[in-house]
This record gives sequence, structure tokens and C-alpha cells, in this order.
Amino acid sequence: MLTKLFVGTRFTSELKMRIGSDLSPMTAIPYEGKEYIGYYLESNPTVAQIRTCCDEFLIKLQEHCPEHRVDNLPIVVFPQAFVG
Repeated sequence: MLTKLFVGTRFTSELKMRIGSDLSPMTAIPYEGKEYIGYYLESNPTVAQIRTCCDEFLIKLQEHCPEHRVDNLPIVVFPQAFVG
């Protein structure tokens, strides 16, 4: 079993409209009945690395949505377990 942390935000219909189909290098995933957009982190990140990834995520999201203010979006961090 592999556990990864995901950093991102809710992938709302407004974000979908603004981003379109080009999510690269981000990924969209379902979690607890909702859709999120963001990144998976490397295994065992430190708190500082998580904070850095959150900042980098907001920068990438702003590049995809230059006319949309993204700094006020709630950022979530949650684990996902992969069984293989």
C-alpha cells in the first residue's frame, strides 16, 4: 500500500470554465464525492515542503487563470491510500 498527500483546492465549475482542458502539470481527482485540482506530493514531505508546494500550486493556478484571483481559494491537504 502506498500513501500520498494531495495538495489542491475544490475544482468548482467556475475554475473548470476558466482552466478548460489544459490541467498540465496539475491533476483533477475525486475525493469524498467532490472534485479537486492540485498535486500529489513526494513521500514523507516536511511541513516546509508542504507549504512550498501550496505556494507553487497557487502560482501555477494563477498562470492558468490570470484574470481570476486565486489567493483567496481554500487550500486542502489530505492523504490518499493506493492499494496495488
